Amino acid sequence: MKISSASAAIAFAVVVACGGAKPPAVAESSGMECPTTGARACTDASDCGSNLHCTGGRCFVNQPGCPCSESVDCGGSAHCTKGMCYPNKANVPCSGPNDCGPHAHCTVESCYLNESGSPCSSTSDCGSGSACVNGSCN
Repeated sequence: MKISSASAAIAFAVVVACGGAKPPAVAESSGMECPTTGARACTDASDCGSNLHCTGGRCFVNQPGCPCSESVDCGGSAHCTKGMCYPNKANVPCSGPNDCGPHAHCTVESCYLNESGSPCSSTSDCGSGSACVNGSCN
């Protein structure tokens, strides 16, 4: 099959214009659903009421599974990462050292248990009696 230079130019233009586009990022699920729908409009948390916060101009409850702007939006046992509240535990996304709770740590934007075989950045990630060797708790 012979391809004309015009066909090749059009194909090249499409690839360049689209940039070999990657599919859009999908928000990760926390495994929980937010009990509020964001039906009430707001400009700040005082517009929402007790145990609610204002994110994106809408009121949501302060718990895992709900949209958020900052960690205080998620309550005392959860954190805000990628615009969503996640519980402070292993196997959820994270963005800081305090996001994973007392038995887990944040490495490469994910919470891992403080146990042998888990990825780590420092020995403090691995729990007592273990060390971080070559990026893994031993």
